Amino acid sequence: MPKHLLFILFLLAFKQIQAQNELLNPGALGLDSFTVEMQMCNPELRVFQYWQVNAKNEKSSQQILSEWRTFFKKPSDFKESGFLTVRFIVNCKGEPRVHKFYEMDLNYQKKTFSDALKTQIWDFTKQLSGFKKGVYTYKDKVYDVNYYYYFIFKIENGEFQSIAP
Repeated sequence: MPKHLLFILFLLAFKQIQAQNELLNPGALGLDSFTVEMQMCNPELRVFQYWQVNAKNEKSSQQILSEWRTFFKKPSDFKESGFLTVRFIVNCKGEPRVHKFYEMDLNYQKKTFSDALKTQIWDFTKQLSGFKKGVYTYKDKVYDVNYYYYFIFKIENGEFQSIAP
């Protein structure tokens, strides 16, 4: 096999590994820094989705929305509309940790919400109770695992209409 072809294969394999490990890259998740201990219970296991480990929040969407409305300090000029999704990892202790926001208007076009709103949403998420520990069984062995969770806030003319976990 020619040397340059071997080099290209090595480079492609390295890029694939780098893409798989992007989950551990703080910038990719919206946080400046975090420790591996905070993030990974079992580094040999991937981060699961909440439905894969039966870890839906114990509270209903209506309960979470009600708590959000009590928590939210609405600015007088707040007239935003759109969908604001916060994607975060719940660690093996059931605590929300690293996060990233996805933002779009009501027509599903790219949009940017204020940093103040996103800060309030993340502060709310961190203090919210009801997140379960993720548990995964593999080959008769039980692991505590990290998992992704999402909140999608639907906002119309400055009013929060729904939260979908």
